[in-house]
Amino acid sequence: MSLLLFGYACKESAPSGEIAKVESKEKKQVSTPLERGNQKMILLEAEEIELFIQRYGWEMIKTGTGLRYQVTKKGSGATIQEGDEVSLEYQSMLLSGDSLYSSKQDGPIIFKVNKSDAIAGLHEAMTYLRYGDQVRLIIPSYLAYGIAGDGYKVMGQQSIVYFVTVNKK
Repeated sequence: MSLLLFGYACKESAPSGEIAKVESKEKKQVSTPLERGNQKMILLEAEEIELFIQRYGWEMIKTGTGLRYQVTKKGSGATIQEGDEVSLEYQSMLLSGDSLYSSKQDGPIIFKVNKSDAIAGLHEAMTYLRYGDQVRLIIPSYLAYGIAGDGYKVMGQQSIVYFVTVNKK
């Protein structure tokens, strides 16, 4: 009798003909609370940038990384290449309108494109420009000074607006 019960129990657990849903580990993205928090901060920062652009009526190009730029006056120089040394006349401010730095007071920013320690957003911006261009840039915090800030005027997680003229060094 116990054999019959055992056989019956096994029969009940036999395949039912329904296709079981198996989730692939590759498709499933597990995010931690920290990752979700970072995503929310990035979205909020992007929204703040968009509101700033709308307020001034600027028509900016948004790159895949979130950098925004607008060429306000086209230069006649060559396209900037990786390794080129550039000199930037600039003025910078926060989205709040608070003034930061300028080349008139602090001297130009001089760096080799993708070969120096200038903030990532400036390196990326140069890849879209040519010498002599005058541009507006909005650099999200994660392409600027990140969560730490610059230790002086830029606090952590602050986007920076630049007004730049690109010159050859």
